[in-house]
Amino acid sequence: MSKKGEFKFVIVGTGNISNTYVNAIDKIDGVSIAGFVSRSLKRPSSCTDPTIEAAGSIDKIKSEFDAVIICTPNGLHHKGAIEAASLGKHVLTEKPLDISVDSMNEMINKCRGTGVKLGVAYQRRMSSGNIKMKRLIEEGTLGRIIAADLTVKNYRDEKYYNSGEYRGTLSIDGGGPFMQQASHYV
Repeated sequence: MSKKGEFKFVIVGTGNISNTYVNAIDKIDGVSIAGFVSRSLKRPSSCTDPTIEAAGSIDKIKSEFDAVIICTPNGLHHKGAIEAASLGKHVLTEKPLDISVDSMNEMINKCRGTGVKLGVAYQRRMSSGNIKMKRLIEEGTLGRIIAADLTVKNYRDEKYYNSGEYRGTLSIDGGGPFMQQASHYV
């Protein structure tokens, strides 16, 4: 997957969402995966290239790379982001940025201080309804907005929450459906 002159990512966390990134990167010219970071040293199931290295931490990746994609549980995003920024690597993290204001501020300050970019993947920001709403707000069509109401009808069954010890926990996941689904729309 890795070719000279490409923009290279390391994916931190090899759970389900990492497969989405592996598949997307595989379809983008000029972009490749340099490595994976996983406590178990496993690769995402969608990775078919056995030559892509796996390590237990970002600083153990031997290949050159430009940025990391953080795919760990929500309350651990700051750890990977801070480690990457310390190495001068750009950061893209899954939503939400993190689950505590202190951790978010720490991430932002570290990335700002080292001059690297920090982004958050909220793919629904590109949904047609959200784009239209943004345009209406920017044009002033709706007037001065003083309140908003949002209903999100997403469902996660017990199997989803049982698929990881951290899922639905306040300490690592951020508490459940709001952080997992509704935050996309806010």
